[in-house]
Amino acid sequence: MKEIEIKCPRCGKVKTMNYKEAKQTVECPHCHFGFQLDKKTLSRQKWMTLLSTFLIILVISFVLTFTLRNANNTVLILILVLLGLVVAYVSNPIGAWLTFQFWGFSYEPKPKK
Repeated sequence: MKEIEIKCPRCGKVKTMNYKEAKQTVECPHCHFGFQLDKKTLSRQKWMTLLSTFLIILVISFVLTFTLRNANNTVLILILVLLGLVVAYVSNPIGAWLTFQFWGFSYEPKPKK
């Protein structure tokens, strides 16, 4: 599995993570210094989420077109609403996974509040 390494600018320790451990914000396990995904990574993740959502909707529409030709309109609307909720739930993790696989995640120090 693909892994990334982040070197803490405060203490110099290296944190190695795989996709399941990588999140929007990460903390150094040694000195607790905070990191966040950089703007370029967030932008890529948004585009990959949009692309994955589009592809999932396209596949669902294609499948429904051939399988539910004689169904009632109310049934079709209910199925589409439920599938829309599923797509909304799974598209963010899929977009994050695709971003991680193609480009990896890049982090920057978290700004102080």
